[in-house]
Amino acid sequence: MRRDYYRYSTSLYSARGYGRFSEKWDIEVARRFMRRMEQADANDNTVLVRRKTPKQLQDHYDDFIAKIRRTHLVSANDPAMNELDATLRNNRRNRQPTQQAEIVQGIQYNQMFGGQTPFGTPTALNTNIAASGMVNAPRASQQMAPFALRTVNPNQIARPTTMNPVGPNYRRNKYCVKCGYSKRLHGQLKHVFGFGCDSNCGHEQCSKCGERVELHNNPQRVGPYCHKAAFAGSSFYDWYKEPVEN
Repeated sequence: MRRDYYRYSTSLYSARGYGRFSEKWDIEVARRFMRRMEQADANDNTVLVRRKTPKQLQDHYDDFIAKIRRTHLVSANDPAMNELDATLRNNRRNRQPTQQAEIVQGIQYNQMFGGQTPFGTPTALNTNIAASGMVNAPRASQQMAPFALRTVNPNQIARPTTMNPVGPNYRRNKYCVKCGYSKRLHGQLKHVFGFGCDSNCGHEQCSKCGERVELHNNPQRVGPYCHKAAFAGSSFYDWYKEPVEN
């Protein structure tokens, strides 16, 4: 039946359209069911099929054509697969009967006198996070990695209070304690103000230094937590009740 109809006919119900094909298909479905019911023979080999819409017949035709295109790829006499098998077979036969472990030279780390240690892969940690915990060790021997773990000074660990982590002089009722943008701007842009702010008030840049958040040293430490110098248009000098150093 497929050969009597054209898949890409301009009209489904033209003489060779798949709309006509669907009608003929449904008639064939009814005939097969009738034949099965009339004969009721255990040896009857009639294959029952189901009704199909024109779209289902078109999809079936597309799958059939795609299967024909892929047939040569899985052919037993495919030249490309035969060449691959021959290459692998020759390489395997040319190897030594007993493969021994190769003796390799130890890793020699290049010394770095300043700058960030070039590590990452295969370090499992994120590079920016891991780099903060490492310092260069130029005096290490050639057989040792040129970096060491950074020691933490307990006196330098910030321990902010829960209610006002940016200090008692910060105007937290006027400026957000998370991003540093004003409460009025949060209201205009319909963002949460205060401790619930998690979107930097919809801005892509830090409210203090003006750098893009994604390029910041730590995207979580922006606004009041940024340690960089304030840019000209920043409201940094109005954040605190008393003047602070930039």
